[in-house]
Amino acid sequence: MRFGVISDVHGNHVALAAVLSALKGRVAAILFLGDLCGYYPFVNECVSLLEESTSIGVRGNHDEVLVTCLQGQRMPDRGYEERYGSATRRTLDGLTESAGRFIA
Repeated sequence: MRFGVISDVHGNHVALAAVLSALKGRVAAILFLGDLCGYYPFVNECVSLLEESTSIGVRGNHDEVLVTCLQGQRMPDRGYEERYGSATRRTLDGLTESAGRFIA
């Protein structure tokens, strides 16, 4: 059985679509090793792409920050934003409920 292993998409749905297309029909499942969100603003689109594939995943550090913010209904702290930028804040502003559940 062959698996595709991907990680660190960080909201870049164009790159994710290209990788998933290259793997289509060549692997039994996708192992996703975290960081679906962060940096790029297209997290909802990334979730849609992964939902269409047979995938198994774990949370990365950026995913964990997003989920923590969703659960506490708050924005990331200032130190996080100083280090990583405002992508998590922008993601929280536009994240669909279903995408939030998928990441959680």
